[in-house]
Parts: sequence; C-alpha cells; structure tokens
Amino acid sequence: MSCGYMPTFSYIEGCGANITSCNCDFVHTYNPKRCTIKNDTVIVVDKACPGCARHIEAQNVWHIVTKLYTAWTTKLVFNTTTYVKFGMRSPLGRISNELWHSISPSTSYNTAHFCNVVVLRKSTPPPTRQVVGYAKLKMPDKLWSLSFVKHKCFQSSSRLLWAAFVQSLVRSRVSDAVRPVQSCFLLRKPLGATRPPSRKKNQRVEANASLLIREYNMSPLFFTPRDRLEYQIRAMRACKISVGIHGAQMMNVMWMQGEHVIEYDYANSIKYYYKNIAELAGATHVKRTICLHQNTSCSSYLTETGVIFNVDFMHFS
Repeated sequence: MSCGYMPTFSYIEGCGANITSCNCDFVHTYNPKRCTIKNDTVIVVDKACPGCARHIEAQNVWHIVTKLYTAWTTKLVFNTTTYVKFGMRSPLGRISNELWHSISPSTSYNTAHFCNVVVLRKSTPPPTRQVVGYAKLKMPDKLWSLSFVKHKCFQSSSRLLWAAFVQSLVRSRVSDAVRPVQSCFLLRKPLGATRPPSRKKNQRVEANASLLIREYNMSPLFFTPRDRLEYQIRAMRACKISVGIHGAQMMNVMWMQGEHVIEYDYANSIKYYYKNIAELAGATHVKRTICLHQNTSCSSYLTETGVIFNVDFMHFS
C-alpha cells in the first residue's frame, strides 16, 4: 500500500542497481579525470529550507525535512560516505544546521574535488491545493505528496524507510531511551504571549491554552529555530499524546513514539500533512473541528483573540 509518492527500500535498491531510474530525483555526474576524491559522494542542494524566507523565524521544520529526506534517501542510493554542499541558501538557525549536520559532517566542500557529484533537482511547494497531477510535476521532494491527500500511511511499505530516517536522526542526537509518559500541547505562540485582536491573523493561534494545559496537566511545548535538536527530540519522544492547532509545529510529531495525535483545524481544510506524518510515526490521528463562531456544542471556536478551547468538551484518551 502506498503513502503518496514516498519512497520504499525497494525503490532505494532499484536506484542503486540502475542510477538512471532515479532521474526525477537527482542528476548524477562522474568525471574521474578532474577529481581527487573517488570513494565519496557530494550531494548539491539548492536550498536548506525550500519555500522559507531569508530570516531565522521563517525557518519551517516541514520545509526543511522535505529536502532533508530527499538528500538522505539519495545518500542511501550511493551507499558511500556522503557530504552536502548548498548552492543558494545554507541552513539558518540551530535546528536547520543540526538537522543537516546529522546526515553530513560538514557543508563546506569544493565539488570539483569529488568524482561523484549528485545534484538534487530544485523543488518548490505544489502550486495548487490539488495534487492530483503531482506525478506530472516530477517533484523530487516526495514528502510534498502527503500535503493535500489523505493516505493510509500506517499500513504502507514507505513507513519502514521513514522510520529508518527518523531513527538515524534520533541516534545522532539522543543516546538513551526516553519513555512516552505525558500529554503534550504543541503551541503556536509562547504560553502567556498576547497578540492584537484579529480574527484573520489569529485563526491558528491559541487564546486559552493555559486553561487547557492546567486542566489536563499537559506539558506545554513551544519550539523555535534557535532550539537544540536534542531538546526537541527528547521533548517529543516523551509525549504519549500530542495536541495542537494545524501548523508547522505539528511536524514535530515525527519524533513521537507515542499513541495519539489530536489536530485542530477548520472544517473546510483539506491539509493532511500531519495526519500522514502521524501515521508514519505509528500514531493514530484525530482531527477536531474549529468552529468559526462560538457554539456550545463545539470543542473549539474562533474569536478575535484566537482559538478558544471549550474545556468541557475535551477528551484526550
């Protein structure tokens, strides 16, 4: 069973046997006459965070991992010591740097010294919400195929390769086991921070998260691009249940080894990024609807200050 266009171990083996079969992912060149490093491979990446602006607060874990996963799977194809070289935008912020350094010891290389040079094809987010023609786009970053289509990723063969990817990143930062024992709230803004009233700007911001966290004894988690990767991994691997409003912070459920992910979003939203990622992580995913107006039957509703959670309707089990 497929999980979008996510690669599998058989795909990696097929590419290793016939490099030209992976043409839509990368371009491979080999020129032994002008190189000195014959046994290693350098992967050239255009941007460490495709789709991100040029300032640190805009660094988005989803965008970073879409390209990182492509580079990691390419590394498996060549099965050699692999290094990464950035063409346009290098990693910005501690999280981005540590994620990329987890698959490459350094990112400053002269590609002319390498006999094996692999250039990842450029990729941008899908131009429309409809990803029916995803195959025609020939986008190398297969993670984007999980964006707007609901897949059965829990039962897919792609899950094994994804699990190997996540475990390789975890082992690079965390050596001891972390038990999933707590319920976590993944925050869109720091706990206690206020924003000017605006239904439009605050439609994905928590208005009363502190009440919910106190009522259910939850662990509040707010991550920034300046955090250490080890901290984020440890915090998420301790989560048995993760709760949050749809947004980039939900990508951190990829580190979970817990049971449930509860995501709040609007009824007309067809974004399935984190539903599919939760299933790849082995967790069940539940979507809860945010009502546009106050309603006593809603578990959450939108106000000018953000999303209000109705504590009486919360169930996290």
